[in-house]
Amino acid sequence: MSMNLWVEDGGSGWSPISALQRIGQINWLVDGVIPQASICWLVAPPQSYKTFVALDMAAAIANGQDWHGRQTERAIVLYVAAEGGDDIQLRRAITDSVRSKPSPVKIIQARPRIDDLQGKELLAAHLTLSSGVHWDDGDGNSGTPIHNWLLQKLGDALLAKLTEEEQEDFPSGVDCFDMLTAEPRTVTPSSQGIYDPSRDREIQRWRNKLCQRLSAHNSELYRMWQRDAYGNDSRSYLSSLLEAKHGIQGAGDQDAEDPCFLEKCPLLLIIDTYSQTAQDDDKRTVASYIKHLRDLIEMTGNRLSVIVIDHTTKAGNTYMGSGAKEGDVDVMLSVTASGKLVRIECDKMKAAKLFDPISLEMKSRDLEGFTDAQGRTLSSLYPVSGDRAHKHAAAAGGGTTAAAVILQLIDEAGGTIAANTLRDQFIEKQVSEGKRFESVGRTYRRVISSLVDDGVLNEGDNDTLVLVEA
Repeated sequence: MSMNLWVEDGGSGWSPISALQRIGQINWLVDGVIPQASICWLVAPPQSYKTFVALDMAAAIANGQDWHGRQTERAIVLYVAAEGGDDIQLRRAITDSVRSKPSPVKIIQARPRIDDLQGKELLAAHLTLSSGVHWDDGDGNSGTPIHNWLLQKLGDALLAKLTEEEQEDFPSGVDCFDMLTAEPRTVTPSSQGIYDPSRDREIQRWRNKLCQRLSAHNSELYRMWQRDAYGNDSRSYLSSLLEAKHGIQGAGDQDAEDPCFLEKCPLLLIIDTYSQTAQDDDKRTVASYIKHLRDLIEMTGNRLSVIVIDHTTKAGNTYMGSGAKEGDVDVMLSVTASGKLVRIECDKMKAAKLFDPISLEMKSRDLEGFTDAQGRTLSSLYPVSGDRAHKHAAAAGGGTTAAAVILQLIDEAGGTIAANTLRDQFIEKQVSEGKRFESVGRTYRRVISSLVDDGVLNEGDNDTLVLVEA
């Protein structure tokens, strides 16, 4: 008797076709790139703009904006900046400026040991804090009365547990609730317009210290608050508690169809980098690290996705350390750069197909109104879609070839140029560099013909040449 495994069995539990149907119903944080409730390893060599790429993706997800042509699911984003200094805030400011919208990305500058239980608990506290208080649906709705009231109580309890020396050091005029919920300023000018990150560092220092206490705080109040943040059936009790003691009506009666209902909000945790948040790269450490990330995903009811940024080996062709990294995670991405051109490739995508390489180009932007101590305008880089730039670079074959010179001249003209003007400029430039006039003319005709045949240039109206948008 044969059995067709590709036909549903009437509800006995599992069949191959039901598994395939579940795969087809994957929810994506970034369409085709980052699945929800997944662990993604983003591997890159130094100077490959990996932090810029990660911040750009974080801002898009936090605002629910498309990420270079791919739809995103809006989420609460927590970025652990364990590597680097205050420039992370400048990069974030440039990203927000380019996207014309401040992103509610929560950046914490800390180095939790995630392979260690204490580091996992610290991240759990930060996630609970972010998901419970800082959600903003775009209409001015942030958090819920439940979370704010409980956080105030937790703040009072934590402040009481500070040592006498710590209480003396605690900033005057700021209560614990304010410190826990304070937002570091992205770029903060003094009266002279100079970026001064000292206040942000103070907020980060105290916030990390209080979150360490919070993660170890085992009171019933904290457990209720955390259960409420992740929707584990404490809402009705908390609602009645608030109504009885504080007169807050209907605090737990959220509309189930409300897309901003906390139990439905996805979360994204970005860790930059693995090397700064783990003891080493051996198999045991990697396994513990990834297990703790899985625990956090489970703690949040599978609402959490994680991106871990990691370094390559010196050769630059693979990640450092144990093979357990690739074996135990859901997605493996690699980022490489050539000059200002960035390429993102997918080396592993569990339960879905690999996406085609994503091409980006790095651009520079000034942050008007902000200067360093020497009076120079602050600036940083940001990524834009780079299909055309990559295509032109491939056609040019290098920065000094005739094709590269021609493409640069057309690009400087805004993408369209009269053929006669381009020929004259090319010949003048090449002759000035010592090349023979006769050979330059032949080279020009040959390269133009090749670029048109390859689809890099189009012959436009009125004898013009036009760069083709990729």
